[in-house]
This record gives sequence, structure tokens and C-alpha cells, in this order.
Amino acid sequence: MIPGVEIDWDDSVSMRLACLALDKGRLTDDLVTALAVRGALLVDLTLGGRVTETADAVEFDVGPSGFAPADQLLAGGAPSLSELLGRGPVDQHDLAAEHLRRGS
Repeated sequence: MIPGVEIDWDDSVSMRLACLALDKGRLTDDLVTALAVRGALLVDLTLGGRVTETADAVEFDVGPSGFAPADQLLAGGAPSLSELLGRGPVDQHDLAAEHLRRGS
């Protein structure tokens, strides 16, 4: 992915991570996986030019991305990036649902 280029969500870091979150055919349900999912979404958004760092803040392009989990993460808001990563509104279940919706 190149900054400023449309994100290919089907080939994104977050969707690949969701596939790795399976354990014997079942989705893992631990806090580390949820944190990793939110981090992967932020990586995808950053690589797509939707997250920028300024001298004193991290700014998000909160316009629709065309990917429901990313939009949900950004719409949830948080007082800090740490809070967004640690307790954001998206987890592995949201990415699994997106996989099913997309038929991937």
C-alpha cells in the first residue's frame, strides 16, 4: 500500500490477521488478539494515508473508508492513541464478520 492510494481491504494487514486469529477453526477470544486487530487496522489506515502525525497529535481522516471495521474504529473516538488501541470499539469478531460479508 502506498500513502494516499485507495486501500485494498481484501489484501490488508487487518484481514490477514483475522485469518490468523483462528484456533482449531474457532476465533480466539483474548485481549491480545483484539489489540492486534486494532493495531493492524491503524497500520492499514496509515499506509493508506488516512492517519497522519503532526508535531503534537495523531490525526485521522474520519471520512468513510468503505470498510466497516475501520470506519467503526475511527468513529468510536478515544482520548489517546493508547486508549484507542487498548479499548477501541473493534475486535477480531468484527473482522470475522467482514470476512463472511465479503465471502473471503
